[in-house]
Amino acid sequence: MIDKPRVLSNHNSLVANFELDIVQMLKWHWPKIALGLLLGWVGAAAYFLKTAPTYESGAEILLMPKDPRGLDNKRDVNSTLSDDLLATHLMLIQSQAIVGEALKKNGLSELPSLVEAMSDEDKTTSDYVIRKLSVSRGGKGKAKNAQVLQVGFRHGNAKDAKEVVQAIVDQFQTFINEKYTDVNEKAATLITKAQEQLKGDLERAEEDFRVFREDSPMLWNGESVTNTFRAEYEQVEAALTDLRMKRSELSSRLKLVETQLEKINASNGNELEKLALVDDNNSERIRVFLDIYGGKSDSQIFQSQQPERLEAARGQYEGLLQLKAKLQTLVSEFGAEHPEVKNARAQINTIEEFLKTRATSLRVTTDEFMLTPSKIVDAYVSLLRHDLRALDDRETLLVTSSTTAERKAKALVQDEIKGETLRLAIDRQKELYEATVDRLREINLAKDFGGFINELIRKPSVGEEVWPKLPTCLAIGSLLGLLAGAMIGLVFEFRSKSIRSVSDLEKLTKVGNVSLIPKLTTQLESKSRRAIRASGSKFASEIISYHLPQAKESEIFRGFRTSLLFKAGSSKAKIISVTSPGQGDGKSTVLSNLAVSLAQTGCRVLLIDADMRRPTISSKFGLQSKFGLSDLLQGKSTLFECVVDTEVPKLDIVTAGATPKNPAELLSSPAFKNLLETASSDYDYVLVDTPPVLSVADPCVIASFVDAILVVIRLNPKSRIEVKRTMELLGDFENRVLGTVVNASKIDSGSGRSDDYGVGYGYGTYGNRGAGYFREENSPSVNGKSAAFDKKSGQNKQRV
Repeated sequence: MIDKPRVLSNHNSLVANFELDIVQMLKWHWPKIALGLLLGWVGAAAYFLKTAPTYESGAEILLMPKDPRGLDNKRDVNSTLSDDLLATHLMLIQSQAIVGEALKKNGLSELPSLVEAMSDEDKTTSDYVIRKLSVSRGGKGKAKNAQVLQVGFRHGNAKDAKEVVQAIVDQFQTFINEKYTDVNEKAATLITKAQEQLKGDLERAEEDFRVFREDSPMLWNGESVTNTFRAEYEQVEAALTDLRMKRSELSSRLKLVETQLEKINASNGNELEKLALVDDNNSERIRVFLDIYGGKSDSQIFQSQQPERLEAARGQYEGLLQLKAKLQTLVSEFGAEHPEVKNARAQINTIEEFLKTRATSLRVTTDEFMLTPSKIVDAYVSLLRHDLRALDDRETLLVTSSTTAERKAKALVQDEIKGETLRLAIDRQKELYEATVDRLREINLAKDFGGFINELIRKPSVGEEVWPKLPTCLAIGSLLGLLAGAMIGLVFEFRSKSIRSVSDLEKLTKVGNVSLIPKLTTQLESKSRRAIRASGSKFASEIISYHLPQAKESEIFRGFRTSLLFKAGSSKAKIISVTSPGQGDGKSTVLSNLAVSLAQTGCRVLLIDADMRRPTISSKFGLQSKFGLSDLLQGKSTLFECVVDTEVPKLDIVTAGATPKNPAELLSSPAFKNLLETASSDYDYVLVDTPPVLSVADPCVIASFVDAILVVIRLNPKSRIEVKRTMELLGDFENRVLGTVVNASKIDSGSGRSDDYGVGYGYGTYGNRGAGYFREENSPSVNGKSAAFDKKSGQNKQRV
């Protein structure tokens, strides 16, 4: 069964991987770009000559607030127009209100040049003027932010353009002045009325406040008031709070002493335990009683005077107790080191010393009065109860005073609130009145100093020609021409199916290029034939590495060999297949020269012709053998019978043999794999010549058994599509592809261009690339045993 050639992939795969190199495109398509540039110049010149001239008339208006200076002659820091206000004026000057009224007032609405220039989108001449009118802010350079309006109008008539601009500028200035004057007058009238009304309201508010102050019982200190009952109430409440705290402490102490006395009496406790109940604050008062009643008299006279002495001593001791109570209060309020505290303490010490000196004169006899701890404690309890009753009485008085002061203070709160309300009303009326007066003063000043400066600083002139300008037209034409030429070049580049450089080839294949093989010239072929006649060699004239070892082309093959050895050595590749995209690429010729060049280095090389459909190796080396690869794979012969020696030492060949019906099946058989493995053990390199990838499936079958693949490419107008499809078919083995070899090439290793794709050495010219890739089944075959070339006899000899 014969395999049919494979169909090339469609153009979409090319589009998907299209890569553009701008520099390369400019080099390859510069004539198209130059032609586009020339056409652009011609078009620009024609446009310049045929286009009617356009004239522009312009004016400049200074638009800014006047310098508002008041009586203090101070400048307003905000005396510049805001961006929003400027934008408003820009829109205003281009509005129908200004343009339409300007044309109407000056009789320009029916101006012939304006009517003729109107287009379909213009309903009136004012629409046309607005469309051609340009208004911008600022000046040029550093004055770009100047408060100047630049007004320009482009028209086909220079004089009419000036008249239109003048009319628009005059109407704009008139509009601004009228509107501003009207606004000031209306504002002044309204604010004057508001001032008079506010003045009356302020006077009424002040009168109400004056009457209220006269009738109110509160004390007035300027604008503030004082509620005396509130101050009295606060003082009474503070004293009442302090008294209640003291009463609570005294009540707690009395309750505690009574409770302890009951416990001591119930348990018949020690008398000393009762004395321990007396607190430190009252111990001095008890000691006074002891001093008074602790002695006795020595005479009748002393006893008769004792009541008087006791009464005097009682008064002195009560004074001492009062001083001590006052001392406790001062200490709690001012601290122990306050001068008043020290003074009170000194008085107490003086009185105590005096009482000690008189203690003997106040003593009574034991028989008359005997003090016991129980009596002392009873006296202490009575003292506490007396103090508690005194505090209760004082609390009653303070509560009564507090209630009275509170009632009177609350009665004055309403007056306070009313007075504050009236005062705030006066303040608000004053603020409104003062603001109104200030605003009215500003408006009166604005009549002389305020408003806008809208001076015409550049008057409209007769329009100057602004279009067309030859340099601008040429620049635009050049740009358009270059773009058109570039687009044409881009289209050609996109549609191009050829490969123009090694870099282009490497980008497409994504593998490196191993060598560039030059085209076989007629002169070189003649030299090769002369060498054959001189040596009697059976090798074809295309194997120049054997016939012309000193030629430049042979040196190229040696360089090819070196590159291959380096790449193969790094990947440890010994079995290398050589294929090509299609017929006529010269892969067999390149492979034959490579095999000879490798053998010349001393390497043992076996060349296998696996192209059993259109074999050429036997004819190129002048071999005739009985058995070949097809016989070996079908089991009709052995490897020993198929191997043929050549004129080149260490170079052996296995020819294709008879054409089988199923070459693809034979190549995929284990026999072919065993052949390659056996050969790789006996030879340094095994080179396999395979059919073109785009013709049959054999190369892909062989690729699974080899260590490396070389793709020989012959450039032609469809090389891009063919090479891309080839790499796609070898995609499963892309890691085995050592590189590409460009055959019959005139391109250099940089970015040079080749318009001559060459003829090559192998399958004929480019014209027969589509021919059927098959050999007739009954094509001539050599009968007999394998033979080797005998240099002496000039005949092939059978290999033993």
